[in-house]
Amino acid sequence: MMRVLWGMALVLSAGALSAASVEDVLGRLERSEGEIKTLSFDYRQTASLSVGKTETAVSGRVSFQRPDRFRIETAGPAAQTVVSDGTHLWIHTPAHKQVIRDTLKGVLGAQGVPAGLGSFQWKAADLKREFNVSVDDAAGETPVLVLTPKAGGDTVVRLWVDMKTGVAMKTALSAETVKTEVTLANVRVNPRLAKTLFRFKPPAGTEVLDMPVIAP
Repeated sequence: MMRVLWGMALVLSAGALSAASVEDVLGRLERSEGEIKTLSFDYRQTASLSVGKTETAVSGRVSFQRPDRFRIETAGPAAQTVVSDGTHLWIHTPAHKQVIRDTLKGVLGAQGVPAGLGSFQWKAADLKREFNVSVDDAAGETPVLVLTPKAGGDTVVRLWVDMKTGVAMKTALSAETVKTEVTLANVRVNPRLAKTLFRFKPPAGTEVLDMPVIAP
Protein backbone atom coordinates (compact mmCIF):
# COMPACT_ATOMS: atom_id res chain seq x y z
CA MET A 1 0.00 0.00 0.00
CA MET A 2 2.79 2.44 0.91
CA ARG A 3 4.49 1.75 -2.42
CA VAL A 4 1.24 2.52 -4.26
CA LEU A 5 0.76 5.77 -2.34
CA TRP A 6 4.37 6.78 -2.94
CA GLY A 7 4.01 6.06 -6.63
CA MET A 8 0.86 8.19 -6.82
CA ALA A 9 2.66 11.04 -5.05
CA LEU A 10 5.46 10.93 -7.60
CA VAL A 11 3.00 11.06 -10.49
CA LEU A 12 1.12 13.99 -8.96
CA SER A 13 4.29 15.94 -8.20
CA ALA A 14 5.61 15.36 -11.71
CA GLY A 15 2.38 16.71 -13.15
CA ALA A 16 2.54 19.78 -10.92
CA LEU A 17 6.09 20.53 -12.09
CA SER A 18 5.37 19.98 -15.79
CA ALA A 19 6.28 22.96 -17.93
CA ALA A 20 3.51 25.26 -19.09
CA SER A 21 3.14 25.58 -22.84
CA VAL A 22 3.01 28.82 -24.83
CA GLU A 23 -0.75 28.32 -25.21
CA ASP A 24 -1.11 27.85 -21.44
CA VAL A 25 0.70 31.08 -20.59
CA LEU A 26 -0.86 33.19 -23.33
CA GLY A 27 -4.26 31.81 -22.36
CA ARG A 28 -3.68 32.86 -18.74
CA LEU A 29 -2.68 36.34 -19.84
CA GLU A 30 -5.77 36.57 -22.02
CA ARG A 31 -8.07 35.52 -19.14
CA SER A 32 -6.48 38.11 -16.88
CA GLU A 33 -7.49 40.84 -19.32
CA GLY A 34 -11.10 40.21 -18.35
CA GLU A 35 -10.45 39.39 -14.70
CA ILE A 36 -8.21 42.30 -13.73
CA LYS A 37 -9.98 45.65 -13.64
CA THR A 38 -7.56 47.41 -11.29
CA LEU A 39 -4.03 46.63 -10.23
CA SER A 40 -1.45 48.12 -7.87
CA PHE A 41 2.14 47.15 -7.12
CA ASP A 42 5.58 48.35 -6.08
CA TYR A 43 8.34 48.08 -8.65
CA ARG A 44 12.08 48.25 -9.00
CA GLN A 45 13.69 48.93 -12.35
CA THR A 46 17.34 48.52 -13.24
CA ALA A 47 18.91 49.53 -16.53
CA SER A 48 22.41 49.14 -17.88
CA LEU A 49 23.96 50.64 -20.99
CA SER A 50 26.95 49.04 -22.64
CA VAL A 51 27.96 52.45 -24.00
CA GLY A 52 29.79 54.11 -21.14
CA LYS A 53 28.93 51.13 -18.91
CA THR A 54 26.35 53.13 -16.96
CA GLU A 55 23.80 51.58 -14.61
CA THR A 56 20.70 53.11 -13.06
CA ALA A 57 18.06 51.90 -10.62
CA VAL A 58 14.68 53.41 -9.74
CA SER A 59 11.73 52.23 -7.69
CA GLY A 60 8.20 53.35 -7.05
CA ARG A 61 4.52 52.55 -6.94
CA VAL A 62 1.98 51.95 -9.72
CA SER A 63 -1.83 52.09 -9.67
CA PHE A 64 -3.65 51.01 -12.82
CA GLN A 65 -7.28 50.93 -13.92
CA ARG A 66 -8.29 49.44 -17.23
CA PRO A 67 -8.25 50.42 -19.94
CA ASP A 68 -5.87 53.39 -19.79
CA ARG A 69 -5.80 55.14 -16.41
CA PHE A 70 -2.66 54.87 -14.35
CA ARG A 71 -0.45 56.61 -11.81
CA ILE A 72 3.28 55.93 -11.56
CA GLU A 73 5.15 57.45 -8.64
CA THR A 74 8.92 57.14 -8.83
CA ALA A 75 10.83 57.69 -5.59
CA GLY A 76 14.36 58.93 -4.91
CA PRO A 77 16.43 61.90 -6.10
CA ALA A 78 14.88 61.66 -9.57
CA ALA A 79 11.33 61.61 -8.16
CA GLN A 80 8.65 61.86 -10.81
CA THR A 81 4.90 61.34 -11.05
CA VAL A 82 3.19 60.21 -14.24
CA VAL A 83 -0.61 60.33 -14.36
CA SER A 84 -3.04 59.32 -17.09
CA ASP A 85 -6.72 60.20 -16.79
CA GLY A 86 -7.50 58.24 -19.94
CA THR A 87 -7.24 61.29 -22.18
CA HIS A 88 -4.22 63.29 -21.05
CA LEU A 89 -0.84 62.33 -19.69
CA TRP A 90 0.92 64.42 -17.04
CA ILE A 91 4.64 64.06 -16.27
CA HIS A 92 5.59 65.97 -13.13
CA THR A 93 9.24 66.41 -12.14
CA PRO A 94 9.33 68.28 -8.79
CA ALA A 95 13.07 69.01 -8.99
CA HIS A 96 12.47 70.97 -12.19
CA LYS A 97 9.23 72.55 -10.95
CA GLN A 98 7.79 71.50 -14.28
CA VAL A 99 4.90 69.50 -15.67
CA ILE A 100 4.67 68.18 -19.22
CA ARG A 101 1.10 67.68 -20.42
CA ASP A 102 0.37 65.66 -23.52
CA THR A 103 -2.43 63.62 -24.99
CA LEU A 104 -2.22 59.98 -23.97
CA LYS A 105 -1.44 59.03 -27.56
CA GLY A 106 0.97 61.90 -27.97
CA VAL A 107 4.63 61.79 -28.78
CA LEU A 108 5.68 61.53 -25.14
CA GLY A 109 2.94 59.10 -24.18
CA ALA A 110 4.96 55.93 -24.58
CA GLN A 111 7.99 57.54 -22.92
CA GLY A 112 5.94 58.40 -19.83
CA VAL A 113 5.81 54.75 -18.81
CA PRO A 114 9.19 53.38 -17.67
CA ALA A 115 10.47 50.58 -19.88
CA GLY A 116 9.07 47.28 -18.69
CA LEU A 117 6.12 48.71 -16.80
CA GLY A 118 4.00 48.65 -19.93
CA SER A 119 3.66 44.88 -19.71
CA PHE A 120 0.50 45.19 -17.58
CA GLN A 121 -1.15 46.91 -20.55
CA TRP A 122 -0.09 44.40 -23.19
CA LYS A 123 -2.72 42.10 -24.65
CA ALA A 124 -2.17 38.45 -25.52
CA ALA A 125 -3.51 39.02 -29.03
CA ASP A 126 -0.91 41.78 -29.58
CA LEU A 127 1.89 39.54 -28.35
CA LYS A 128 0.88 36.79 -30.77
CA ARG A 129 0.59 39.23 -33.64
CA GLU A 130 3.82 41.17 -33.10
CA PHE A 131 6.20 38.60 -31.58
CA ASN A 132 7.51 35.11 -32.04
CA VAL A 133 6.63 33.54 -28.68
CA SER A 134 8.27 30.65 -26.87
CA VAL A 135 8.62 29.40 -23.29
CA ASP A 136 11.96 29.04 -21.52
CA ASP A 137 11.67 25.51 -20.10
CA ALA A 138 14.84 25.91 -18.02
CA ALA A 139 13.69 29.05 -16.19
CA GLY A 140 12.22 27.29 -13.12
CA GLU A 141 8.73 26.92 -11.69
CA THR A 142 7.44 30.27 -12.97
CA PRO A 143 6.88 30.10 -16.75
CA VAL A 144 8.89 32.64 -18.74
CA LEU A 145 7.63 33.85 -22.10
CA VAL A 146 10.38 34.76 -24.54
CA LEU A 147 9.34 37.36 -27.13
CA THR A 148 11.29 38.27 -30.26
CA PRO A 149 9.82 40.82 -32.70
CA LYS A 150 8.56 39.39 -35.97
CA ALA A 151 9.77 42.59 -37.63
CA GLY A 152 13.32 41.63 -36.78
CA GLY A 153 15.98 43.29 -34.65
CA ASP A 154 18.04 42.22 -31.66
CA THR A 155 15.49 43.01 -28.94
CA VAL A 156 14.37 40.16 -26.70
CA VAL A 157 11.65 40.51 -24.05
CA ARG A 158 11.15 37.96 -21.26
CA LEU A 159 8.05 37.85 -19.06
CA TRP A 160 7.87 35.86 -15.80
CA VAL A 161 4.12 35.16 -15.58
CA ASP A 162 2.33 34.32 -12.33
CA MET A 163 -0.16 31.67 -13.46
CA LYS A 164 -2.40 32.35 -10.44
CA THR A 165 -3.01 36.01 -11.31
CA GLY A 166 -1.89 36.33 -14.92
CA VAL A 167 0.45 39.19 -13.93
CA ALA A 168 3.99 39.46 -15.31
CA MET A 169 5.93 39.63 -12.03
CA LYS A 170 9.19 40.37 -13.82
CA THR A 171 10.00 41.82 -17.22
CA ALA A 172 13.44 41.80 -18.81
CA LEU A 173 14.29 43.61 -22.04
CA SER A 174 17.64 43.18 -23.71
CA ALA A 175 19.08 44.66 -26.88
CA GLU A 176 22.53 45.28 -28.25
CA THR A 177 23.31 48.28 -26.04
CA VAL A 178 20.75 48.19 -23.22
CA LYS A 179 19.36 45.79 -20.66
CA THR A 180 16.36 46.61 -18.47
CA GLU A 181 14.69 44.61 -15.73
CA VAL A 182 11.51 45.43 -13.81
CA THR A 183 10.48 43.39 -10.78
CA LEU A 184 7.10 43.72 -9.05
CA ALA A 185 6.25 43.30 -5.37
CA ASN A 186 3.22 43.79 -3.11
CA VAL A 187 0.90 43.12 -6.03
CA ARG A 188 -2.80 43.69 -5.35
CA VAL A 189 -5.34 42.48 -7.92
CA ASN A 190 -8.61 44.42 -8.21
CA PRO A 191 -8.08 46.76 -5.24
CA ARG A 192 -10.47 49.65 -4.71
CA LEU A 193 -8.64 52.68 -6.10
CA ALA A 194 -9.66 56.27 -5.42
CA LYS A 195 -10.65 58.24 -8.52
CA THR A 196 -8.37 61.05 -7.39
CA LEU A 197 -5.34 58.86 -8.14
CA PHE A 198 -5.95 59.42 -11.84
CA ARG A 199 -6.36 63.18 -11.64
CA PHE A 200 -3.54 65.68 -11.57
CA LYS A 201 -3.47 69.29 -10.44
CA PRO A 202 -0.15 71.08 -10.93
CA PRO A 203 1.29 72.38 -7.64
CA ALA A 204 1.47 76.15 -7.23
CA GLY A 205 4.53 77.63 -8.90
CA THR A 206 4.90 74.72 -11.33
CA GLU A 207 5.43 75.47 -15.02
CA VAL A 208 3.08 73.55 -17.33
CA LEU A 209 4.39 72.71 -20.79
CA ASP A 210 1.78 71.63 -23.33
CA MET A 211 3.18 69.46 -26.05
CA PRO A 212 2.22 70.53 -29.58
CA VAL A 213 -0.11 68.36 -31.60
CA ILE A 214 1.84 66.78 -34.44
CA ALA A 215 -0.20 65.92 -37.50
CA PRO A 216 0.28 62.37 -38.84
